[in-house]
Amino acid sequence: IGYFITPILCCILPTREKLDVTSYLKGKDISSLRRFIAFLIDIIVMNILMFITAYSTKNISFYYQNYVQIFIIITFYFIIIPIITKGRTLGRFIVNIKVVDQEETNAKWYQYFLREYLFWGIIVFSIPILNSIHKTLTNDYFKFINNVLILTDIIILMGYFFKIFFQWKKNKQYFYEKISKTKYISTIMINDEEKEVEIKKEQANS
Repeated sequence: IGYFITPILCCILPTREKLDVTSYLKGKDISSLRRFIAFLIDIIVMNILMFITAYSTKNISFYYQNYVQIFIIITFYFIIIPIITKGRTLGRFIVNIKVVDQEETNAKWYQYFLREYLFWGIIVFSIPILNSIHKTLTNDYFKFINNVLILTDIIILMGYFFKIFFQWKKNKQYFYEKISKTKYISTIMINDEEKEVEIKKEQANS
């Protein structure tokens, strides 16, 4: 019975090649979840580097020490290393993505600087930096201006994240990517010529 049923099932079920092609096409899309996993892994590595840096400089103290250390680590891990590895960090390597320019060629060194400093300076550290500055101010007028900047920053960031939440789509480019003219691409490769033909057919049909 199984012998006679098998050909019928083979006609209904997709082939292994078809499944591989479908998996490849899905892998070419850069989802927000994939970006987040890469970012999470890189944050873990960054915290390990922070611990090593803090421990090795525990006898050294200077103004804004934590921010200086973070700045050095961001420059080293998110800029210098990707320049050497052509757009990859450990997190990006694990999820098979990398940073390139708009033509999907290796990004220039200044594009990495612009991309990362915009992201970390505006998205991650803008409010903590303004808050730290506020603590050092003594003039009420400057404190008021600083509070306005903090409030404005919060409103802009909330609006931006609200927009992202309701426009969650694959291969989306954010403002720091548009300004630096960079983007993520998938590094998943396929070497089978027959599968490449199938992929082109699927892309043409879509």
